[in-house]
Amino acid sequence: MSAGPACPACGEGRTAELEGADVATLARAWARQPHLAGVRGEARLAAEIHDDLGVERVCFLGCADCGLEFADPMRAWSAGNYPDEGYGLAFDHLRSLELLRGSPPLRLLEVGCAEGRFLERAAARGHRATGLDFTARAVEAARGRGLDARVGDVSTLRAALAPGDRFEAVAMFQIIEHLCDPGAVFRDLAEVVVPGALLLVGCPSDRRYTRRVAHPGRVGRSDFWDWPPQHTLRWSERSLRRFLARQGWRVERVEHEPFSPVGAAAHLAALRGAGRWDGRPLRRRVETLRALAEVAAARVAGPLSGVRLLAAARKEGAG
Repeated sequence: MSAGPACPACGEGRTAELEGADVATLARAWARQPHLAGVRGEARLAAEIHDDLGVERVCFLGCADCGLEFADPMRAWSAGNYPDEGYGLAFDHLRSLELLRGSPPLRLLEVGCAEGRFLERAAARGHRATGLDFTARAVEAARGRGLDARVGDVSTLRAALAPGDRFEAVAMFQIIEHLCDPGAVFRDLAEVVVPGALLLVGCPSDRRYTRRVAHPGRVGRSDFWDWPPQHTLRWSERSLRRFLARQGWRVERVEHEPFSPVGAAAHLAALRGAGRWDGRPLRRRVETLRALAEVAAARVAGPLSGVRLLAAARKEGAG
């Protein structure tokens, strides 16, 4: 393997291209999503993706040392083009709340707080919670819940906070895979936390079943949403541990979302059916059984997980 661009996680240069996709293919996949149907057609999405990427084709490089997959170019959606998403509490949020249980009240920062559902739960447990999000509408919704939410994103972290703000805990759910310069973000983060601060990072798991079993939402080796301009980084447990250690965080645990074969099969069957099997319970059961057999075969090749993983770490040295 020849030397390539330095890996954003471990800094090594033994990288090589793994796969690529053109803008038209990515736009076609996004246009099939129900929440965008009738709102942003394929042509408009293609134009927006091209504007944000600045290229006709994007590829992923793989690091031979830590296993991180990172995009070339490393560019993400602009705020105006970012697709609306449904916000809710998932495995990484709920597991983080469990890890915070019994802790004394902490000064907690959530980067990417959306409408504040995690913040609300944390505040209800006595934590002094502050949230940042780059979507003004989401921040307004969080403030409507009586939460301390501010407009800002990871690239303006320090500017969005008061000069003296220091936090004892930081939560970052489904954010780290969107970053274009993760090292710079974590250097900024180091300036707003105290020594020993707790970090909770949630991101997609590289072991998730949607990467191992074929379905219509795949582009190449991964889900369509796991490509730029949505995701610039595909983390594994190994690459995440290497990255956090380089940034001065001592990793205490990494947990993958528990895997349910039946739940995975039902989800895959639904993706393949795309509503065509509504009112056809027998067909739905047959397709679910077929997907269950494929899931069982995939498990033989290696461990599978649910969609997400969670890492918990502590800040070393001076904050």
